[in-house]
Amino acid sequence: MTVAERFEVRQEADRVPLRRVVRLTALTIALGALAVVVSAALLRRSNVNAPARAQVAGAEPRPIPLEHTQIQQTERGVALRAAQRKQLSEYSWVNRDAGVARIPIERALELRAEDAR
Repeated sequence: MTVAERFEVRQEADRVPLRRVVRLTALTIALGALAVVVSAALLRRSNVNAPARAQVAGAEPRPIPLEHTQIQQTERGVALRAAQRKQLSEYSWVNRDAGVARIPIERALELRAEDAR
């Protein structure tokens, strides 16, 4: 047997076996249905004791009160905004050991514009 005969390249038929496709489709549908049934059973089993636990604990679900004002209008928001403005307008160290410093935003923009030129 020669090397050419041993490694002869042949093209497979351009046909997909219909039986294999039908079997694979049926198997996929069956597994999907089984997964839905198992999930439903597990969900039912896990929720059976949920109301009893809530009654025993005496805890009824209560909505969490939400603050309906904008943060900028609250005292905390005003203080936060002032602290942020202070950070944007002064020099300070972020990490002195690493040599990372904070500079005013106006100066940073000027330096960035000079680099772009």
